[in-house]
Amino acid sequence: MPKISVLIPMYNRKHYIEDCVNSALNQTFQDYEILIRDDGSTDGSAEFVEKIYSKEIAEGKIKLFRNEKNCGEYVTTNRLITYANGKYIMILHSDDIYLPHALQHLYEVAEKYDADVVHSTYFFNSSKDGSLSKVYPVCRETHPVEQIEVMSDKPADRFSEWVDDGTFCDAQYNIFNRKFILDNALFFKFGHRFLSLWWIMLAKVFVKTPIICYVRRDAPDSGTNTKNLSPNKVAKSIEDFLKILRHMDELFPKVEFFNDNEEARYRAKAYLLKKLDNFVINRWGFYKDGITPELQRAVADAFKKYFGDDYFYPAFLFNMAHVMPYGKSVDKIIISTPPLAEAA
Repeated sequence: MPKISVLIPMYNRKHYIEDCVNSALNQTFQDYEILIRDDGSTDGSAEFVEKIYSKEIAEGKIKLFRNEKNCGEYVTTNRLITYANGKYIMILHSDDIYLPHALQHLYEVAEKYDADVVHSTYFFNSSKDGSLSKVYPVCRETHPVEQIEVMSDKPADRFSEWVDDGTFCDAQYNIFNRKFILDNALFFKFGHRFLSLWWIMLAKVFVKTPIICYVRRDAPDSGTNTKNLSPNKVAKSIEDFLKILRHMDELFPKVEFFNDNEEARYRAKAYLLKKLDNFVINRWGFYKDGITPELQRAVADAFKKYFGDDYFYPAFLFNMAHVMPYGKSVDKIIISTPPLAEAA
């Protein structure tokens, strides 16, 4: 059985995947397997991998799977976790790369401390054009470490680590004990930021290292940089927010710290919703032109699914909170009309 399973969810990354896979193959540590799952790519990514890595696939070093249809990053990652055989799992995005020492360093730290999670507190980021010729270090300003450090096992300290942004929420900067993930059913359902609260709170041993292991490619066509300004994205975000709140209420009892601690539960929900809101709604300026009829309908429909006939008040408050920073009025729906010349 391999010591580490490297998991690569892939979708339309034909022009990046070779750099990605080669970085995993060219490691100083070689007791591992690479699992790639194609999520219904339309650019020939799966066929490309199958062709150029035919030798590694035949030898079992690389295993290539395909989703029957596009299922999304989280479903694809969850499937890879269930197929993994390693004692540890690491997630590598299909447009990013590992530094050559990544697996060896994280594995040795995990073994030394018998850690459930080892977190790398720094990573390199590419230039905005996705080029790897120049990379820049990125770190957390809060809770930094300058040497390998076993984090406090006090729940209040662990919660502070998460809510004060002391740890990157993205899974790719960690090595996880696979048994820890499976025993606690820590699968990706609502994204990395949501899940990071639970692996930080539930890990018996959580270790941070300052050694940089990962290079994140800030590609123009990556999911985080691709705009989707459809009002339906706002509606989908609202639905996700409400699902997350309900799921958090189901998970809080798993951690004693949250029992009878209303303030912590409130802060956890508020922090998470603020981050998701900033990342999805505010980042792309959905409300910068006011409330359009399409946006109003999308928001109303999303709240109707959870509040029925009582949808209006939460929908109104949601719209008001987002339109006010732009100096717009919540009682006006902006209806686009053609110029007078065209209307005539």
